[in-house]
Amino acid sequence: MSRNLQNLFASTLVAFAASIATADLVGVPHRFDDGYWLTETVGNQVNRNYGAISAPVENLNGLRQIGSLTSQYQLYRGNHTGANNPPVTGTGGFFADFNVSLPANVGIKNNFAFAWVQIVSAANNAGVNAFGAGAGQWFVDIGNAFNANPAYTNNVRNFNDYPDRPLNQNETWSAELALALVNTAGKEIAFIGALSWGFGINNGDVVAGPGAPAAFNGVSDNFRTTFLRDWPSRPDYSDWTIVATGLHRVVPGPTATALMLMGIVAYPRRRR
Repeated sequence: MSRNLQNLFASTLVAFAASIATADLVGVPHRFDDGYWLTETVGNQVNRNYGAISAPVENLNGLRQIGSLTSQYQLYRGNHTGANNPPVTGTGGFFADFNVSLPANVGIKNNFAFAWVQIVSAANNAGVNAFGAGAGQWFVDIGNAFNANPAYTNNVRNFNDYPDRPLNQNETWSAELALALVNTAGKEIAFIGALSWGFGINNGDVVAGPGAPAAFNGVSDNFRTTFLRDWPSRPDYSDWTIVATGLHRVVPGPTATALMLMGIVAYPRRRR
C-alpha cells in the first residue's frame, strides 16, 4: 500500500471512530449472559464529564491533551432467577467512555495500547479471582483466571461493570479504575489517571458506599502496590515495570495511532 493510501486509510478510520456512538448503562429489566437480572434501579443515575485529559509525552515538555472522559454510575437491585422475581442482590453499575484524540505530533509507542485496568476489593466477600485474594485484599480485576494482559478491556470507549453482592450480608465493594497504556509484550504499563468507585450493602439494601467518582485523579500508591504485588504460587504482574509514558513525539500527519480498538458495543459481566 502506498504512503498516500495509508494516510487516507488512517484518516478515514479517525473519522469513522469519532462517529461511533458508545453505550450507556443498561436499563431495567436487563438480563446478562450469565443469567443475572437487573430488575430495579435505586436512586438517580450520576453522570460526570471530566473534560479534557492530559498526559506526558516522551520528547515533549509538559503535558498534552489526549482525549476526553465521561462516566455514568447507577445502583440496581437484581436476582439470578427472573425479571419478575424479588431482588436478592445489589449491584453498582459503572460505565466509562474515554474518547481518544491525540495531537498531530503525538503517537503511541510501539507495542503499547490504551486500556482500562482495574483493581478491586470487597470487605467481606472477595469472590472468585485469579489470585486467591480474600476479604479486604486488593487485586487486579482480570476475571477468574490469569491473563498476560492486565486490561479489564482495551476498548476505552466502552468500560462497563456490574458486580453484585447478596442483600442479606453487609458489604463494601470498592474499585479503582485506571486509564493506562499497556505493553503486554514488554511487560510495561504507563498510568494516566484513575476513577474510584464502588457500592455497598447495608441492612438489606444496596447503597452508594464508595459511590460514584468525584474526579479523575492520579493513580494511587495502593494501585501501584497492588499491581506489582507478588502473589505466592500464582502468576502475577510483579515482574512488570511502571513507566512514565506510553506516548512519544512523532512527525505530524496521519499515522497508525488512529487504529484504535473500538469493538462492538456489549455488556459483559464478571462473576466475582
